[in-house]
Amino acid sequence: MRRKLLNPGLGAIFLVISLAFWSEAFAEPSLDYTVALSKLDSKQLHVTLTIRGLEGDELIIHGVPAYMDNPLARPRRRAVRRLIARDEAGNDLRISSKKGSYGQRTYRVSPAAGTVVVDYDLNIDFKNSRQTKAYAVKIPFMDRRRAWLYGNYVFCYPVLDPDVPSAMRIPANIHLDFELPDDIPLYGLPQGPIHLSNLHELLPLQFGLGRYWTEQIATAGRKVQLIYESENAFDDSEREALRKRTARIVSRLIEFFGDAPFPEQNFYYFRKDGIGGLEGAYTCQAYVRPGVDVSDLEDRSARAFMVVALHEYFHTWNPIGMFALDDPWFKEGVTSYYGNVLSINLAHLELDDYVAEWASYPDVLESDSLLSQIQLTDPRIWHKEYDGEDWRMLTYSRGHAVALLLDVLIRDRTGNRHSLDDVMRTLFRDYRHGAFTHDELLKSITSATGVDAGPFFEEYVSGIRAPTFEEVERAFESAKRFGIFDTSEEPAHQY
Repeated sequence: MRRKLLNPGLGAIFLVISLAFWSEAFAEPSLDYTVALSKLDSKQLHVTLTIRGLEGDELIIHGVPAYMDNPLARPRRRAVRRLIARDEAGNDLRISSKKGSYGQRTYRVSPAAGTVVVDYDLNIDFKNSRQTKAYAVKIPFMDRRRAWLYGNYVFCYPVLDPDVPSAMRIPANIHLDFELPDDIPLYGLPQGPIHLSNLHELLPLQFGLGRYWTEQIATAGRKVQLIYESENAFDDSEREALRKRTARIVSRLIEFFGDAPFPEQNFYYFRKDGIGGLEGAYTCQAYVRPGVDVSDLEDRSARAFMVVALHEYFHTWNPIGMFALDDPWFKEGVTSYYGNVLSINLAHLELDDYVAEWASYPDVLESDSLLSQIQLTDPRIWHKEYDGEDWRMLTYSRGHAVALLLDVLIRDRTGNRHSLDDVMRTLFRDYRHGAFTHDELLKSITSATGVDAGPFFEEYVSGIRAPTFEEVERAFESAKRFGIFDTSEEPAHQY
């Protein structure tokens, strides 16, 4: 039956009202952070968070430190002090809190309709946990000379979804600003207001305050800065090598993906026992043990150090710039693969190093009780990756092997006309500052290469079978034949 049309005037009014309600219902939440500091030796920050655009009578605020797929230190004392919440008119809101497993608290704020302004003081006083003892990272600290901080230790945030990975990638208008004395410079972040697209870009921020020494390099039309604790942390020849190699890393990865997720990039290089690193949105870090001459690529430790630098910078895209929502193996598995392959292409790593790295894989297969029992899509990996080697090797070892086999599969099926490289570029183009599901990952592989990877994923990803050492060896031989390990730059053992 044909319905009678509305009066045109009433219809226009109805349309305007409907659009207003639709716009409000689908508006992205807005989170405005201001970080204030009076002096470094106070070991305390003051943070103001203004929240807009969330609905509901109650607001849940996640305290710090917050676990972010990396080893998490523990607070020596209560990290967040004097947290208060007010409405837009300045009226105090009710707050109740509950302590979490790492010393962080969850705060329930009510009534929470409209704009909510949260203020809190933050103690920068952390110690090693079981995770950071097993998997060393630079623990956030602040003393009278300098501080090095991480977003997941600084920024309390509203819970946008009960599922943590999903909540991290919900679109949000996030603005960050600093109020610092003139004698305390900021390192590792752009000057002025910073704009981010989701919580996952906020929480892996790392930045320094106080006394650091920096060098600027220009590459690929980007502002790139190297950060050191002092001019003497590395000698002149080492810093020259780091400038040149870092420039090559930045140029290669921007060429690889076609663009970068963020307009600036910083590399924090320092010395510490061992070799390791940590990713971040605007800054990544890599450390090497004292005594290693990083200018000499004849030294295997120097080569490993440059692999770490590229690996952590690759994380700027995967998972910070684009996030595999249902595939926790993708973050470290794919990044570990490309960290090695691209370092070989740049002549920062020798193929023999990479082959030697896989020599221990049979032992891992034999000793790791989880390697052939857990699906690589198991969401527990997000939370347990640093609970022990059994969990960590699911991504760093098995996931790494799957990435190698997947690249070889695509090249074999397409006569080496397409590769996993094409998939990574497609994912970044389509899901930049966002997330993709398991099905969208499979569709992206097909659209980028024409290959149906469904059966492969059913066996190695959604299934529980780990690639055998023999399969990895065969994949290596195919990779050599396809030119995956060809050097694209002249080897330079010394600068």
